Amino acid sequence: MSSLDTRLERIDDIERKLARRPTGWTSGELAREYGVDPSTIFRDLAVLEARGTGLIKQGRRYILDHRSSFHLLKLYCTERGLSYPAWPNRWNFSVISDVSSSA
Repeated sequence: MSSLDTRLERIDDIERKLARRPTGWTSGELAREYGVDPSTIFRDLAVLEARGTGLIKQGRRYILDHRSSFHLLKLYCTERGLSYPAWPNRWNFSVISDVSSSA
């Protein structure tokens, strides 16, 4: 497994941990949890923020505010010009069937 894969898995896992703990995590807690330097966690948190996850900092703690989240649903256009929702692959949702077949 490459270091990029490891980093992306860690970032996804950090997002899940933040989502499960409403009180949030400090960068030090996350660094100890993953056995990395706090500066690595700061870079990972910057990626989460850039993804539009609703990451906010309250004092020393990082919290996910899902009311500010923009990354859950992405719209794509098909060749027929229809838009359909596409969920991130890590959630393993099946793709919604093409609505034009019922027209």
